[in-house]
Amino acid sequence: MEDKAELIGQTLGQYQMLEKIGEGGMAVVYKAYQPGLKREVAVKVLSPVFAKNKQFSERFQREVEAIGNLHHPNILSVYDSGQDKGYSYLVMRYIPNARTLSEEMNKSLLPSRIVELIDQIAQALDYAHNAGIIHRDIKPSNVLMAEHGALLSDFGLAKLVESNEQLTGSGVGMGTPSYMSPEQAMGQKVDHRTDIYALGIILFEMLTGEIPHRGATPIATVVKRSKDPLPMPRSFNPNIPPAVEQVLIKALERDPKLRFNRAGEMAAALKSAYAQSDNTVMSVASDDKTFISKPQLTSETNPPPVAAKKFDLNALNLPVNIFGFGGLAGLVLIVLIGIGALIYLQLRPTRSPVTWQYIVDMSEGMNQPFPGETITRWEAAKTKLAADLKLAPTQINMGLRVFGQSDKCDDTSELIPANPNQTARLAAQIEDLTPSGKASPLTEAVVQAFSQLELSPDKRNALIILTNGADSCDPQGVDKVTLLVQRLNIRVDTYVVGVAIADPKSEQRVMAWAQAAKGVYLPASSSTSLDEVLEKIQENLTAEKRPEEIALAPTATPTVIPASPTPIPATATTAATATPTAIPALSAQAAYDLALADALKWQADASVNNIGTTILGPLTVDGTSASWDINFWSPTTKSMYKVSFINGNVFTSTIPLDNDPGTLPMNAEVILDTKRIYDIAQNAGGSQYMAQGNVPMAGLVPFPLDVTRPAWYINYQDSQTFKVVFTVIIDARSGEVINTVVTPN
Repeated sequence: MEDKAELIGQTLGQYQMLEKIGEGGMAVVYKAYQPGLKREVAVKVLSPVFAKNKQFSERFQREVEAIGNLHHPNILSVYDSGQDKGYSYLVMRYIPNARTLSEEMNKSLLPSRIVELIDQIAQALDYAHNAGIIHRDIKPSNVLMAEHGALLSDFGLAKLVESNEQLTGSGVGMGTPSYMSPEQAMGQKVDHRTDIYALGIILFEMLTGEIPHRGATPIATVVKRSKDPLPMPRSFNPNIPPAVEQVLIKALERDPKLRFNRAGEMAAALKSAYAQSDNTVMSVASDDKTFISKPQLTSETNPPPVAAKKFDLNALNLPVNIFGFGGLAGLVLIVLIGIGALIYLQLRPTRSPVTWQYIVDMSEGMNQPFPGETITRWEAAKTKLAADLKLAPTQINMGLRVFGQSDKCDDTSELIPANPNQTARLAAQIEDLTPSGKASPLTEAVVQAFSQLELSPDKRNALIILTNGADSCDPQGVDKVTLLVQRLNIRVDTYVVGVAIADPKSEQRVMAWAQAAKGVYLPASSSTSLDEVLEKIQENLTAEKRPEEIALAPTATPTVIPASPTPIPATATTAATATPTAIPALSAQAAYDLALADALKWQADASVNNIGTTILGPLTVDGTSASWDINFWSPTTKSMYKVSFINGNVFTSTIPLDNDPGTLPMNAEVILDTKRIYDIAQNAGGSQYMAQGNVPMAGLVPFPLDVTRPAWYINYQDSQTFKVVFTVIIDARSGEVINTVVTPN
């Protein structure tokens, strides 16, 4: 958001800005003084981009009139609103030293306190719903804690359901992904039960310390919530009474018709469920996701607060009078453990910014000898790895993960977490391993490895993968890795070593997989070539070179291609072919026209799979980019044809795939005028993120929740870290904004 420090000391309307007391994705909140009534108020100042939009200004005034009429002890009062000096603002009751429910949830909560808070929020929701207003953004940070109880705030994004006009725009999801209902995430019309779902998420978080369906990105959370079943609350915290779990399940039903019809019904059911559970004190999660066993209470005792600790002393099964000192011994034990933890924190080695993660195939194919040799693939691999590890720098973080040890597709294990001074331990662990399984969950192993890496621009991560064949568990592995790498937008040096892969089709899939991971594929058909490959990888890593700089990596073959819709010769390999022809920055329409003509010459049945900019070329103000990736699918050849425009050059590659990755539902209605798309995204809130130094990246894909609906995703990313901070999702046919998503810090 734009810096509004200059507003301090200034006046908006009749309100004198005193100090900034809060800031969110779309607004800044100030403590202000109202001279006429001689009182302090809170003024929420929205980004100037909204005030410039006439449609928003009209909507803003009408919605404020509605929420100003909400008078309830659990709703933060809105006194006034206005527009001045290019800003739209709301004037609300000022709560001195205000805390939010988020802060309240950071400490242990008694069941009675949980019931009380849910009941207060539910009463506020029922009152608003009866007035025809849906909040649409229920979350802990929108609940203030006052002396008399909870105050539901921020109805500024509410939608009037009693109005015949779609005041907030058809299908615009205005909530926060972590607390958003499936129907709201899908851009469908919502009713009051979307707020009940969000209240259920808050209750889930209170009881488990977790948010269900949390994904790596806001979009991932939305997709998981719309497709995956609800994880059972008792799987996170077995101390939750079964009757309470049933309340959560009903509140979080995917189908709104199966949820509670009123928030008050949910609160009453929760109170009744606790009444059925013998007044048991339930463990509540702390930030470290640990729990305390519940004490046995009598009906005469009040439940004591549940303290959040890092271990469960009761779980140690110590006698009550240990060493004859009873509780004193327990206290001594806690102190000793605490001292031990402090000593460990002081003496543990400093983590390096460099991490090498070895990922090794332990399926039974590694027990087979190399063709024409007696030594097996695994014997050669472990011998060379052990020798190389003795020469590796000890100060860097090194770890080991294996996959394929059984017949199960979820069997992948991190045997040694990446830390400094691990070379000897790694060598010993590798020596003890024996390949034995039939499944080969390569993709799952790498996805889990990514989750363990420290992904930031100042870190240098490398994955060294040894595999005897393609992923046998996930037919969509290439697509998953492609999406993972695109979403992370953080450099990870990936080396994929094919250890004597006998089946050419399997090897092609591994090559495609390596390319999807933006890594290099290095074949090793003999024990000698395996030694050479591993040695070159170690040299490359030690010299801090990129994977593509390795001496054994395939080199690009130049092919002269005119910068016009003329054929790009098909290639039978996955290596990119570069051309020296200069291509200027292009709109999506221009890039698509060029690429389509070439793709149709490659295969007559080629159809576009997706279109997107890359990190090398964000969208400019005129809707062009210097870097586009456009993928085409041919069902006849079962392969993907990729055309890349990168800083004046054209690259092409062909990737064989076993399964249809899906195609864009293209027709004349699909908007490829990226200047128009850029403007829509800017007006939907993107301009304020541009002002903060973020850059817009564009992608045209099938909408995940309705693949017949093409959608533009405009991701505003930090120009240094490439982290996505804000996303605008636009219907590619109508230009309508489907959703906007703010990424939590």
